[in-house]
Amino acid sequence: MNQQQLERIASDTFQKLFGFRASFVQTELTFYGCVVFLVADKQKVVIKFSKEMGRLAKEIQGLERLSKIVDCPVPAIYFYGREEGYDT
Repeated sequence: MNQQQLERIASDTFQKLFGFRASFVQTELTFYGCVVFLVADKQKVVIKFSKEMGRLAKEIQGLERLSKIVDCPVPAIYFYGREEGYDT
């Protein structure tokens, strides 16, 4: 996975979603892919990239099931798709 490419995709996606650029970007390479943390003012967003196609869809389904049975906050999914060959 190309870290600079993923940071660019994540930053561009953040701008499309919220209408402004993130002021802080931190990237963590993981066993399953890459996680990019973005912050701007009071917005905090995590954008995940998976090495395995279909993995993020399974994670989203798990979060949806979890949100129905727990009383604590569950992360919200703003966007799911495919950018430049990566599941995001």
